[in-house]
Amino acid sequence: MYSQIKLSAALLLSASFVAHAGVTRRQECNSLVISIDDSISYGNSEPQNDPDSPALIITNASNVTTAGGPSSSDSKCVYFYRPDSNALADELDCEGTEEECAEEKYDGQHLYTGDVWPYIITDPECEITFDDTVADNSTLREDGFIQVDSEGVVTIGGLPIYQYPDDTAEECLCNFGPWASVGPDGASPQFEVTQRT
Repeated sequence: MYSQIKLSAALLLSASFVAHAGVTRRQECNSLVISIDDSISYGNSEPQNDPDSPALIITNASNVTTAGGPSSSDSKCVYFYRPDSNALADELDCEGTEEECAEEKYDGQHLYTGDVWPYIITDPECEITFDDTVADNSTLREDGFIQVDSEGVVTIGGLPIYQYPDDTAEECLCNFGPWASVGPDGASPQFEVTQRT
């Protein structure tokens, strides 16, 4: 009994507790791995602007229940949500004073809520790593282009990203409606998104 209590205490001490946007989790810190898959299958949802585009893949996101649904640490392509992009565009287009534009300020948080599009969340202390499929001169590697904020929200060019639960490591199946997969340059081959540069 004592050894079980001791083991439980050790596990608690080695884990991080984070709460964000309806998310409470206990998780080990792993590297968030960014890669590019040039043989991804889009099924019937090929990106409109580049049907043969490689996909950006993220591995080791947190296994948590988010306000967008339960997320997975499995290797999956990721998506932008058009209303997030529109919110950022409204901020960047505002030409008034800082006070006048305060209402348009976009905080990089997920605007979708529901149970079908989990958020990509990680421990804020986890590092972002790139495998060798990401070129050394890629935009993705530029300082600050991919970020993890203090609450664990992962953004690409200032936009939060999502998973689709039915995707597998080989499939990226939901370039439909307001959803757009992320391509190898951090933009989307589905439709144009507004990003911070």
